[in-house]
Amino acid sequence: MGLRLHQEYWLKNGVEEENFEAEHGALFLRFFVDGDPNAAQGYFKNIKGDVIDEFDIVHK
Repeated sequence: MGLRLHQEYWLKNGVEEENFEAEHGALFLRFFVDGDPNAAQGYFKNIKGDVIDEFDIVHK
């Protein structure tokens, strides 16, 4: 249930709905960034090769 709430949050704050055109692509994640077992980096790349979003993840 919490996941649905967070998905709604990201949609409202991270996407301009009127200008958003979804494309197929893949989400890439790299774990153990700089030797830190609590860090990861990710990005979404569409099928045209454009990186649409990049982000860092840190477990505290």
